[in-house]
Amino acid sequence: MTDFHYKDGINFSVQKEKVSYPAAANDEYFGFEDKSFWFQHRNLIIAEVLKKYQDRKCQVIDLGGGNGFVAQKIKSMGYPVTLVEAGGGVYNAKRRGIDNLYCVNLLDYQSSESEVCVGLFDVVEHFSNSQVLFSKISENIPGASILMMTVPAYKWLWSEEDDIAGHFTRYTKTRLKDELNRNGYEILFCSYFFSLLILPIALFRSFPYQLKKAFDKKIGARLLSTESAHVGFFQKIIRAMLKWEIWCISRGIAIPFGGSIVVIAKKKKV
Repeated sequence: MTDFHYKDGINFSVQKEKVSYPAAANDEYFGFEDKSFWFQHRNLIIAEVLKKYQDRKCQVIDLGGGNGFVAQKIKSMGYPVTLVEAGGGVYNAKRRGIDNLYCVNLLDYQSSESEVCVGLFDVVEHFSNSQVLFSKISENIPGASILMMTVPAYKWLWSEEDDIAGHFTRYTKTRLKDELNRNGYEILFCSYFFSLLILPIALFRSFPYQLKKAFDKKIGARLLSTESAHVGFFQKIIRAMLKWEIWCISRGIAIPFGGSIVVIAKKKKV
């Protein structure tokens, strides 16, 4: 059983463990999450799937919830939410109005709540062995009847961003569904999203990354900087063009390709 001490409205674990995530990332993200089309669109996707497949009375445990950007959205929809984060993002989550906060390694968090929904929003890819994570969720949160996740898609889209973020992998729908099935979950809905970003990611991240590794570091650096220079200009256009994904997912229509995957699954009855 993990021991906690309560301070400044946050439950802190006595034991600290290293995680595969940049130490300063939460503070850096906190500065632009509210303005980023990527974070905003992911929130809209999560919201549509959650409200379609999960009762609002259900407790949502946001494991690896970072700065509370997703938890804030979930709370605004009427769901009771608990955020679990190993790093300093809990302070930012508190600033966003999240009340039930735990600063603890995800593998050590325990809950006796029944019929809860566990959220893993761009978290699983930070584990070298996802089986350990799924096993710990079953062991430590036995009431986790629903599991909802987002993950990055396609290994061929791997880039320097994945290295910096501490990722170990990227997924396909088939692989993700297989992992969940092996761990006793039945898929309710699974879809790609960020469909319009595949080409930009490939051209301005993945392809330059491979060039940088194989040939000339300067070539990759120039292409990567080109992407950064144009993101702000295209944000409004991309946001508008991605609205069709919200329409599809709100109606249970899966998108056949995209830079990310969203899935919601329920625990199979034994």
